[in-house]
Amino acid sequence: MILGNRRVKQKDIAKELESLKERVQHIITDILGYRKVSARWVLRMLTDEMKMQRKTTCAELPKHYEEEGEEFVQRIDMGMSPGYTIMTLRANVSRWNTGTRAPLLRGN
Repeated sequence: MILGNRRVKQKDIAKELESLKERVQHIITDILGYRKVSARWVLRMLTDEMKMQRKTTCAELPKHYEEEGEEFVQRIDMGMSPGYTIMTLRANVSRWNTGTRAPLLRGN
C-alpha cells in the first residue's frame, strides 16, 4: 500500500487491514523501517554510524567558528542551499554560542 501511494495515512491502512492504528504504526516504522517526511513515507536512509558522524560533525561546527570566525562563515555561505541566507546562518551560530536549543532559523 505504501509503495503504491506514499501519501497514504495510517488510519486508512488500519481501516483497510482491519487493524489498530498503533499496530499499523509499529509495522510501518519499526518493522518496515519507514518514517513520515513531508506527508510521504520514506525509508530511513541513515545508518546508526552515519547518524553518529553527523552528530560529531555538527558538534564541531561551533569550535570551527570560534577558531576561524568570519572566514568560516563565508566558506559556508559559498555552499549554502537556496532558502538559507548568511543572516540565518549567523543567527544559528549565535544560538550555538548561547547554548540555547531554539529551532533553527530558515530564510525566505
